[in-house]
Amino acid sequence: MIEDANWSIEPYQQTLKKYLDSTATAVRSELVESTLLHLETSVKNHMLEPVVLALSNANEDVWDKIGQTYQSATQNAMTILKSRSEGMNVRVNMNLPTQLQVELTFTPTELEEKQKHVSSQSFEALIAIIKTELSDEMTLTKLRRRFEDIFRYDEEGLPRVWKPQDDIDSAFTKARTEAHNLLELLKDVKSDKIPVIPRHDEPDVIHDETDSPLLVFSASKVAAIREGFKRDADTTYLEAKRSVVATQSKLPTWVIVLLVVLGWNEFITILTNPIYIVGIIMLLGTR
Repeated sequence: MIEDANWSIEPYQQTLKKYLDSTATAVRSELVESTLLHLETSVKNHMLEPVVLALSNANEDVWDKIGQTYQSATQNAMTILKSRSEGMNVRVNMNLPTQLQVELTFTPTELEEKQKHVSSQSFEALIAIIKTELSDEMTLTKLRRRFEDIFRYDEEGLPRVWKPQDDIDSAFTKARTEAHNLLELLKDVKSDKIPVIPRHDEPDVIHDETDSPLLVFSASKVAAIREGFKRDADTTYLEAKRSVVATQSKLPTWVIVLLVVLGWNEFITILTNPIYIVGIIMLLGTR
C-alpha cells in the first residue's frame, strides 16, 4: 500500500500469480504430453525393424527374440522418462521483464502413473506391429515362402529340377508340414517376456483366451489361412508332377537315332524311286 494512496497492489499481484500459475500448469501439461508422445514414437522405432525381421525368418524362439526387443525398448523409455522427470526446466517467454520457468518434476505417484502409461503404450505398439506384419495376406506369403524354400529348392539353395526317380510326394509332405508348423507358431504370442498389459484407461479389463491381445489368429482364421495355403501348395505340387510327366513323354535320343538307322534304307528307296515320289505328291495334294 502506497502511503496516502487509496489503492493497493495486492489484488494485481494475486491476479498475476493466478495467471502465471495457470500458464505454468498448461505448459507443464503440454510438456508431459510431448514427452510421452516422444517416448511412444521412440519405442515403435526401436521395435519395428527387429520385430519384422524376426517374423520374416520365424523359428521356434521367434517370440522370445521379440520379447527381448520389447523389454529393451520399454526399459529404455522408462529410463528416459525417469531422467526427464527429475530435472527438466523450460523457460516460457511471457512478454514480461522476466521469463516464466516451468520445472517438470513428478511425485512418486505421478511417476508410477506415467510409467504405467508408457508400459501400456509400448505393449499396444508391439501388438500393432505384430498384427500388421501378420495380416492374412502377409501370413499366407510367409507360408508359401517356407513351403517353396523346402519343396522347390534343395539343401544348397538351388532350384530343383524334378526327375522321374525323385520322391516328389515325400518332399511335398515335408514342405507342407513345415508350413503348417509355422502357422501354429505364429497364431498367438507365446513368451514369458511379453505379458498382457491392460490399457492405461481400462486397468480392470480381463481378457479370456478368445479375445486376448496375444491371440493373433482365431481358430476360424487359422482354418481359412490353412485352406488358402492348401490351394497354392496343391498347385505347386501338380506343376511338379506335370513336369516329370512331360519329361517322360519325350522320346529318348537313343530311340530317335535307332529309328533313323533302321529306316535309312527305306528312306533312300523312297527318294530314289519316282513312283513313290509321285504317289507322295498326289497324296499330299489331295489334302
